[in-house]
Amino acid sequence: MIAQHEFSLGSLFGPLSQWLGFGYQRRRKAKDDYLLAICSLRSEAAPHQEFAEFYDATKGRIREAVFKLRPFLSRSEAARLTRLWLEYDGLENTDLDLQNEHDWAVDLHKIAGETLRKPSQIIADDLNRFDEIGR
Repeated sequence: MIAQHEFSLGSLFGPLSQWLGFGYQRRRKAKDDYLLAICSLRSEAAPHQEFAEFYDATKGRIREAVFKLRPFLSRSEAARLTRLWLEYDGLENTDLDLQNEHDWAVDLHKIAGETLRKPSQIIADDLNRFDEIGR
């Protein structure tokens, strides 16, 4: 009778541990895929000079990575990632205009009492923030 009872517990814990392991593997894969995508984009962005073109060409890859990872995050992390995505998705091509990369453009905005982030800063900072959330 005892051996039969142990078998029943074993048959319960086996599938349960497999299910938990599978869930962990899915979360780990989603996170790894996300970080790989962001890392790849960061390396592509480094030598890039046409920031608006880079943004348009890679926005879909970022969106895909974000929405694959989101289900595996806590509510607060998912909300933070969503806010960052919406901010990034809302960038205008004028924000990434190559003319804004020049120091004189920054100085003109400073004279007008405004802050101008260079397109290279926008892309680098946002990709760093995406990377930070995935870690």
